[in-house]
Amino acid sequence: MMKWIKTGALASLFALITFAAQANTTDNSPMRLLSKVMPDQTLRIQLVNLQQQAATVELTDMNGKTLHRDLIKNHNGYARIYDLKEVEDGRYLLTAKQGDDEVIVVVRIKDGTIMTSDKTRK
Repeated sequence: MMKWIKTGALASLFALITFAAQANTTDNSPMRLLSKVMPDQTLRIQLVNLQQQAATVELTDMNGKTLHRDLIKNHNGYARIYDLKEVEDGRYLLTAKQGDDEVIVVVRIKDGTIMTSDKTRK
C-alpha cells in the first residue's frame, strides 16, 4: 500500500512540475503553431502561448480564398481539427497571426494525402 502512495505522490509531483514548466513563459514569448497530420487524414492544429491576446487562424487556397477563419480572444491556447477529405488537391496556406507575429504552414493535398511544410515565421 505504501508503494502505491509513493508512486501516486511521485506521479502528482511530476505532473505539477510539467504543468508549471509549460505555464512559466515570459510575456514576450512568441505564439507557437503546432500542426500534425493524423492517421485518418485530418489536420490537427494548436496555437499555444497566446497569453490572452487576440489571434487569428486562417486556412486559404493559393488564390487567397478563405476556407476557414477563426478569431481567438481571451485564451491562452486554441485547438482545431480540419477534416480535409472533401478539399480538392492543391496547396493551401494555414496562417496564424497575433499582433505583428505571423506563422505560416503550407498544406499540400494530393490524392487524398495531406502533407505540411516546415513553419515560416514572419
